[in-house]
Amino acid sequence: RPGGQSLNIWGMGDMEDIKVILDGAPKGFEKYRQGSVFIEPELIKRIDVDKGAHSSLYGNGGFGGTIRIETKDPADLLKPGRDFGAFVKYSHHSNDDQNIYSGALYGRTGTGNADAMLYITSRSGGNATRPDGSKFVFSANDLDAALIKGNLYFGQAHTLTLSAMKSGSKGWEPFAAKRDDMAAPTQAEIDRYGLDEAWRRKLVYRDQDDENYSIKYKYAPQDNPWVELSASFAWSRTKQHDRRPESAGTSSYLGSLGNESWAGYTDQLADISNVSRFTLLGARHELTTGLQ
Repeated sequence: RPGGQSLNIWGMGDMEDIKVILDGAPKGFEKYRQGSVFIEPELIKRIDVDKGAHSSLYGNGGFGGTIRIETKDPADLLKPGRDFGAFVKYSHHSNDDQNIYSGALYGRTGTGNADAMLYITSRSGGNATRPDGSKFVFSANDLDAALIKGNLYFGQAHTLTLSAMKSGSKGWEPFAAKRDDMAAPTQAEIDRYGLDEAWRRKLVYRDQDDENYSIKYKYAPQDNPWVELSASFAWSRTKQHDRRPESAGTSSYLGSLGNESWAGYTDQLADISNVSRFTLLGARHELTTGLQ
């Protein structure tokens, strides 16, 4: 379901086991059977996977591993020799009758000192169908997302990158999104509330938002292999607002945070580091130093 995406490395799939970093911002969210990743795949350019807690940068932050995600950039979309571009795209998934609409505007200055991009995507679909033909109820996907990204280039060595991404989804789903089949309402409940309301009494209306902002400065002179300096600050937040219909009971849902609840996680990361490249005893080396 839309709120139930999760990652698994070496059999470890809890939020505290898999470190997820989007454009330099750690993504931390933990709630019972909700998953921890709420990222629109249309906006992704690159994913790096490091298995195990072997990274000197993140260590025990990802005992199962670290996932580093990088969003698309204006230079990825501009054709060679062009200073402006745009596109629209339509996709369709037959399984859940899902429609996906995407569009982007991107360009750079004539001198090449700056570039920017606006990327918008929207998806809407119904319930997914299992291989046996049955419906995976309340798995409908309704998500909107936008990415704004820009770069400023000062000479050949200095780059300043700004990135902002926001996505949101709304809809009826079970409190525990990571579950399979659900018990249907009884005939007595249907007679009393009607079919739609009888189902909704078992669900929550979930309003979910995800935000990600980052700023990064990089200094990399081509004639000095000892210096590749970068400094960045990233901020991210994921929040959920759940509420049940007025006909739902007032004492039956204490184990799933009652008839209305809010949950939010905010992560901030400041980082400065330098990479030095050199040759010693016939072998090439990289030395990374920094502070987080």
